[in-house]
Amino acid sequence: RLYLMKNIGTSTFRIGSFGYYMADGNIYDDSFDGVRYDFGESIRYSLSYGNTKYSKATLVATARYDDYDYSLEAGAYLFKNNVDNVQSKILTFGGVYKFSNFNLGAMALVANRKDLNGSNFGFVYSLNYGELKPWRKGTYNIGAKYYYQPKYTYIAPSMNGRGGGMQGFRGLGVGIK
Repeated sequence: RLYLMKNIGTSTFRIGSFGYYMADGNIYDDSFDGVRYDFGESIRYSLSYGNTKYSKATLVATARYDDYDYSLEAGAYLFKNNVDNVQSKILTFGGVYKFSNFNLGAMALVANRKDLNGSNFGFVYSLNYGELKPWRKGTYNIGAKYYYQPKYTYIAPSMNGRGGGMQGFRGLGVGIK
Protein backbone atom coordinates (compact mmCIF):
# COMPACT_ATOMS: atom_id res chain seq x y z
CA ARG A 1 0.00 0.00 0.00
CA LEU A 2 1.37 3.34 -1.06
CA TYR A 3 -0.65 6.53 -0.95
CA LEU A 4 -0.53 10.24 -0.31
CA MET A 5 -2.86 11.74 2.29
CA LYS A 6 -3.59 15.41 2.92
CA ASN A 7 -5.72 16.85 5.73
CA ILE A 8 -7.44 20.12 4.85
CA GLY A 9 -9.27 21.36 7.94
CA THR A 10 -11.69 18.55 8.83
CA SER A 11 -11.45 17.04 5.34
CA THR A 12 -9.08 14.29 4.23
CA PHE A 13 -7.94 13.56 0.68
CA ARG A 14 -6.23 10.26 -0.17
CA ILE A 15 -4.77 9.06 -3.49
CA GLY A 16 -2.90 5.85 -4.30
CA SER A 17 -3.23 2.28 -3.02
CA PHE A 18 -4.75 2.08 0.48
CA GLY A 19 -6.88 -0.23 2.62
CA TYR A 20 -10.64 0.19 2.35
CA TYR A 21 -13.19 -1.24 4.80
CA MET A 22 -16.50 -0.74 2.98
CA ALA A 23 -19.74 -1.04 4.99
CA ASP A 24 -17.98 -2.39 8.10
CA GLY A 25 -16.23 -4.94 5.89
CA ASN A 26 -19.52 -6.47 4.73
CA ILE A 27 -19.01 -5.32 1.13
CA TYR A 28 -15.23 -5.13 0.81
CA ASP A 29 -12.13 -5.27 3.00
CA ASP A 30 -8.82 -5.13 1.14
CA SER A 31 -6.68 -2.77 -0.90
CA PHE A 32 -8.20 -0.04 -3.06
CA ASP A 33 -6.38 1.80 -5.85
CA GLY A 34 -7.86 5.23 -6.40
CA VAL A 35 -8.91 8.42 -4.65
CA ARG A 36 -10.98 9.06 -1.52
CA TYR A 37 -12.29 12.32 -0.10
CA ASP A 38 -13.78 12.46 3.43
CA PHE A 39 -15.50 15.65 4.62
CA GLY A 40 -18.20 17.01 6.90
CA GLU A 41 -18.65 17.85 10.56
CA SER A 42 -21.60 16.21 12.37
CA ILE A 43 -22.37 14.02 9.37
CA ARG A 44 -19.22 12.57 7.81
CA TYR A 45 -19.36 12.06 4.03
CA SER A 46 -17.02 9.97 1.93
CA LEU A 47 -16.60 9.88 -1.86
CA SER A 48 -14.26 7.40 -3.56
CA TYR A 49 -13.40 6.25 -7.06
CA GLY A 50 -10.99 3.51 -8.12
CA ASN A 51 -10.43 -0.22 -8.51
CA THR A 52 -10.32 -3.24 -6.21
CA LYS A 53 -8.94 -6.72 -6.85
CA TYR A 54 -12.47 -7.83 -7.82
CA SER A 55 -13.98 -4.71 -9.41
CA LYS A 56 -13.18 -1.71 -11.56
CA ALA A 57 -14.69 1.76 -11.98
CA THR A 58 -15.78 1.50 -8.33
CA LEU A 59 -17.66 4.59 -7.10
CA VAL A 60 -18.53 4.82 -3.39
CA ALA A 61 -20.61 7.48 -1.62
CA THR A 62 -21.41 7.19 2.10
CA ALA A 63 -22.81 9.34 4.89
CA ARG A 64 -22.15 8.49 8.55
CA TYR A 65 -23.46 10.01 11.76
CA ASP A 66 -21.72 9.16 15.04
CA ASP A 67 -23.23 10.00 18.42
CA TYR A 68 -22.12 9.04 21.91
CA ASP A 69 -24.03 5.74 22.04
CA TYR A 70 -24.99 5.00 18.42
CA SER A 71 -23.93 5.49 14.82
CA LEU A 72 -25.84 5.35 11.52
CA GLU A 73 -24.47 4.91 8.01
CA ALA A 74 -25.98 4.87 4.52
CA GLY A 75 -24.01 4.10 1.38
CA ALA A 76 -24.17 3.59 -2.37
CA TYR A 77 -21.62 1.39 -4.14
CA LEU A 78 -21.42 1.26 -7.94
CA PHE A 79 -18.87 -0.95 -9.68
CA LYS A 80 -18.13 -3.26 -12.61
CA ASN A 81 -17.38 -6.81 -11.52
CA ASN A 82 -14.09 -8.12 -12.98
CA VAL A 83 -15.66 -11.50 -13.76
CA ASP A 84 -18.59 -10.48 -15.98
CA ASN A 85 -17.89 -6.73 -16.49
CA VAL A 86 -21.53 -5.88 -15.62
CA GLN A 87 -22.42 -2.67 -13.77
CA SER A 88 -23.63 -3.48 -10.24
CA LYS A 89 -25.09 -1.34 -7.46
CA ILE A 90 -25.41 -1.99 -3.74
CA LEU A 91 -27.30 0.28 -1.34
CA THR A 92 -26.73 -0.08 2.41
CA PHE A 93 -28.22 1.22 5.61
CA GLY A 94 -26.92 0.22 9.00
CA GLY A 95 -26.54 1.22 12.58
CA VAL A 96 -24.71 0.32 15.77
CA TYR A 97 -25.95 0.85 19.31
CA LYS A 98 -23.25 1.04 22.00
CA PHE A 99 -23.90 0.22 25.66
CA SER A 100 -21.29 -0.41 28.34
CA ASN A 101 -18.49 -2.37 26.62
CA PHE A 102 -20.90 -3.94 24.10
CA ASN A 103 -22.23 -2.85 20.75
CA LEU A 104 -25.08 -4.30 18.75
CA GLY A 105 -25.36 -3.66 15.01
CA ALA A 106 -27.50 -4.38 11.99
CA MET A 107 -27.03 -3.63 8.30
CA ALA A 108 -29.30 -4.11 5.29
CA LEU A 109 -27.78 -4.51 1.81
CA VAL A 110 -29.80 -4.32 -1.43
CA ALA A 111 -28.29 -5.07 -4.84
CA ASN A 112 -29.66 -4.18 -8.27
CA ARG A 113 -28.92 -7.73 -9.51
CA LYS A 114 -30.53 -10.94 -8.28
CA ASP A 115 -28.69 -14.20 -7.65
CA LEU A 116 -29.70 -17.61 -9.01
CA ASN A 117 -32.33 -17.91 -6.25
CA GLY A 118 -33.90 -14.56 -7.16
CA SER A 119 -32.56 -12.80 -4.07
CA ASN A 120 -30.97 -9.34 -3.95
CA PHE A 121 -31.54 -8.45 -0.27
CA GLY A 122 -29.01 -9.28 2.43
CA PHE A 123 -28.43 -8.40 6.06
CA VAL A 124 -25.75 -8.67 8.74
CA TYR A 125 -26.26 -8.61 12.51
CA SER A 126 -23.33 -8.07 14.86
CA LEU A 127 -22.53 -8.24 18.56
CA ASN A 128 -19.15 -7.08 19.90
CA TYR A 129 -17.48 -6.77 23.26
CA GLY A 130 -14.52 -4.49 23.92
CA GLU A 131 -12.79 -1.98 21.70
CA LEU A 132 -9.49 -2.71 19.98
CA LYS A 133 -7.07 0.20 20.10
CA PRO A 134 -3.88 -1.17 18.52
CA TRP A 135 -1.79 1.69 19.90
CA ARG A 136 -2.83 0.81 23.49
CA LYS A 137 -1.52 -2.36 25.14
CA GLY A 138 -4.15 -4.79 26.49
CA THR A 139 -7.14 -3.71 24.37
CA TYR A 140 -9.15 -6.26 22.41
CA ASN A 141 -12.43 -6.90 20.61
CA ILE A 142 -14.47 -10.11 20.65
CA GLY A 143 -17.17 -10.20 18.03
CA ALA A 144 -19.79 -12.30 16.32
CA LYS A 145 -21.71 -11.64 13.11
CA TYR A 146 -24.59 -13.42 11.45
CA TYR A 147 -24.47 -13.01 7.67
CA TYR A 148 -27.14 -13.51 5.06
CA GLN A 149 -25.61 -12.12 1.88
CA PRO A 150 -26.72 -13.35 -1.53
CA LYS A 151 -24.32 -12.94 -4.43
CA TYR A 152 -24.14 -9.31 -5.66
CA THR A 153 -24.59 -7.86 -2.13
CA TYR A 154 -20.79 -7.70 -1.75
CA ILE A 155 -17.55 -7.35 -3.69
CA ALA A 156 -15.18 -9.26 -1.36
CA PRO A 157 -16.17 -9.23 2.34
CA SER A 158 -13.95 -9.49 5.44
CA MET A 159 -13.03 -13.14 5.64
CA ASN A 160 -10.12 -15.45 5.02
CA GLY A 161 -10.09 -16.96 1.56
CA ARG A 162 -11.67 -15.82 -1.68
CA GLY A 163 -14.90 -14.22 -0.49
CA GLY A 164 -15.36 -12.38 -3.77
CA GLY A 165 -15.57 -15.64 -5.73
CA MET A 166 -18.48 -17.21 -3.82
CA GLN A 167 -22.10 -17.46 -4.93
CA GLY A 168 -23.39 -15.85 -1.73
CA PHE A 169 -23.07 -16.97 1.86
CA ARG A 170 -24.84 -17.12 5.19
CA GLY A 171 -23.89 -18.19 8.64
CA LEU A 172 -22.09 -17.18 11.79
CA GLY A 173 -18.65 -15.60 11.98
CA VAL A 174 -16.77 -15.15 15.26
CA GLY A 175 -13.39 -13.66 16.02
CA ILE A 176 -11.11 -11.89 18.42
CA LYS A 177 -8.70 -9.05 17.68
